[in-house]
Amino acid sequence: MSDRDTPHDEATELEAWQLDMQLRAAEGEGRLELAAPLAERLFEIRDQKLGAFHPDTLAAATTALTHYTKLTQWAAALGLLERLIDARMLHGAEEPAALEKHLQGLSDLARLLVDAGELDKARRAATKALEIKRKTFGEGHLELASSFALLADIELERGELDSAADAALAVFEIRSKHLATHAADLYADAVRIGDIFAAMKDYEEARKSYRLAVDITARALDSDPRKMGEALLRYGRAALAEEKPEFAERPLESALEMLEKASGPKDLSLIVVLDELGKAYLALDDYDAAEETFERMRDVYAAHYPPESTHCVVPRVHLAEVATKRGEHARAAALYEEALSIAEKEFGKESLRLRVVLDRAAEARLEEGNLPRAKELSTWLLRLFEPHVAGPDDPALLPAVRKLADIALREKLAGADDVHVEEVARLLDWATRLMHAAAAQITAETEALKAKRAQAQEEESGERSGE
Repeated sequence: MSDRDTPHDEATELEAWQLDMQLRAAEGEGRLELAAPLAERLFEIRDQKLGAFHPDTLAAATTALTHYTKLTQWAAALGLLERLIDARMLHGAEEPAALEKHLQGLSDLARLLVDAGELDKARRAATKALEIKRKTFGEGHLELASSFALLADIELERGELDSAADAALAVFEIRSKHLATHAADLYADAVRIGDIFAAMKDYEEARKSYRLAVDITARALDSDPRKMGEALLRYGRAALAEEKPEFAERPLESALEMLEKASGPKDLSLIVVLDELGKAYLALDDYDAAEETFERMRDVYAAHYPPESTHCVVPRVHLAEVATKRGEHARAAALYEEALSIAEKEFGKESLRLRVVLDRAAEARLEEGNLPRAKELSTWLLRLFEPHVAGPDDPALLPAVRKLADIALREKLAGADDVHVEEVARLLDWATRLMHAAAAQITAETEALKAKRAQAQEEESGERSGE
């Protein structure tokens, strides 16, 4: 019997069997670019024959989605997920679990859209899931919490902070009535609210939320050291952003204690809290504690990376900052030069990634009185910036030009023969122009922010009057 004479069901079964074999072979060889479309075709066949909710149908769809996601083939993954949702809706009238699976599909779609950077589409999918839950379960039902949480995360990613805060607060209000059974979720909700307030630069409210997360951990999560440490770290970071290091010191010390208890004294997770704690000590002028903390940070990095790794640049820069605060400019310069050497080997002499270390090394050499090296480093910094700016009066050039003008003036006053009055005047005039340009740029940015704020207030006023 020829293929055209083969009954449809039998031919479909044969194709499904062949696809399944080919899929297994492609996966065994690690060829996901072949496995993904094979799994998608298998989903189509099983959907037609078995229905959208059959375990074999869902398994094929999940396999295809997994492979497309690993390949970052977002268009294919999104198309498949949307078709899967459509298929569930089409067959939903006959399936009791249709609503639950449809809602899960919308949530999956929203998360996939976030990964793909399609935030507006993600918001629509998450909002649709929330609307369906509202109609089905009613306001305040626990089922709504996960959709509000997803929507809050999406709005935060979109930069819509007021909407993110509203959604996050709605989640917390719902779950706060279920502390005994949803303590871990409630902890995550408090942290999310804190993160949103921190993004709003309302650091006092952010600290209140992180403090609440600590309290939830103590009351309902057996004082889990990792959760406690993460919340205390965020609290300390918010206090530093608020320029209140006196409020950051103790929480960060406690965060370090908790995270060390959870992960051990050399775990890389300690780096973040050591970094913030060292900054707090430095802001409080406790140079001994800051130096000890940054040295420990260096030791943790050294336990995981070779000495020439760029990871080892960060603690050197921090130790140089401590030396600068102490007035030990020669030591600070030496540490900055070590950091610069490592970064140069990794990124190349003309990489913009060198700019911060170059600037600080030049400043340290200038303070040390090593004018030739300060001039060499400042000239390097200027040369680094020039290809990346709009012109010679771009404010980004100010740090290098100002140092070169200062160096030339000091050299002239010291009686250097190779420094001419005209060159000193040129550099001073250039630095002055750059300072005026920088001031004008700040003024323009300030005016733009004022205009944006006024427009937002006007729109808000219009919405209220419309109500």
